[in-house]
Amino acid sequence: MAGPRVFVRCAVPAPAERVFALLTRADGLSQWFCDEASSDDQAGGEVRVLWNDPDGEPLSRSGAWQRLEPPHVATLVWDGPPNWPGDEADVLEFAIAPSEDGGSVVTVSSGLPGGFDRLAEATLVDATEASWRQCFADLALALAHGGAGQTHEDDPGATGDVA
Repeated sequence: MAGPRVFVRCAVPAPAERVFALLTRADGLSQWFCDEASSDDQAGGEVRVLWNDPDGEPLSRSGAWQRLEPPHVATLVWDGPPNWPGDEADVLEFAIAPSEDGGSVVTVSSGLPGGFDRLAEATLVDATEASWRQCFADLALALAHGGAGQTHEDDPGATGDVA
């Protein structure tokens, strides 16, 4: 049973081409999304990302780019994590549109698993939205610093306009 989809939007200070590169290339992903990445940035290409939790334990995900239309659309289908219920695909869809100020507006659509009671589902939706807001703040910071790879914690005063 499919669950809800979460949509989060963020205005960032860079043109769509630069944003698309940070969303799809390994060196870009590791500047805002994860600690390490590999990405074959073409349709059907493999993606692997690795995060280290505060105790140094690794968490990894892998998947494949389903659709890439530079610089406006990127769809990633993750392999399900070990605790993902059912056989539903975990799909991330990024849409990038130019904004009037020369920057871009990025929207992510993230599917969530179904089968939870209302309270658990609401908690999962809230946590996913908060996580994407943090990711987009990190993306905006990386773009503002020319892709320097700093994290949001390095400069808490820098933010993206996340909705």
